[in-house]
Amino acid sequence: MPELEALTRHGVFKARFNDVLTDSMRALKLEAEGYKVSVVEYISPLDTPKNLLIRATYTGNKNARAESEYNAVRRALGTYSELDRQCDQMNSFFITDDDLI
Repeated sequence: MPELEALTRHGVFKARFNDVLTDSMRALKLEAEGYKVSVVEYISPLDTPKNLLIRATYTGNKNARAESEYNAVRRALGTYSELDRQCDQMNSFFITDDDLI
C-alpha cells in the first residue's frame, strides 16, 4: 500500500508488519466464522520472534461484526488470501473435533 511505504521501507519493519497483519486477519476470520479466539505468546520473544499461538474454540455462532470488520480490512488492503479462497470453496474449512475421529 503506497500509504504505508514510509512505515515499511525497511525490510525488518515490513516483515514484522506483515506477520502482525497476517495473524490479526487469521484471528478475525476465525471470529467471523464462529470461533472464540485467544492469541498467546507461548515462547519468549527473546527465543523466537514468531511465537504467537492462535487458539480457537468453535461456538457455532457466526459473528457478523467480525465478518464486517474482516471484509473492511480486506477491501482496504485489496487482498484476497488463500484462506478466503479455501473458505469460499468449502462449506466448512475449519477442522472440528468430529473431523479428528
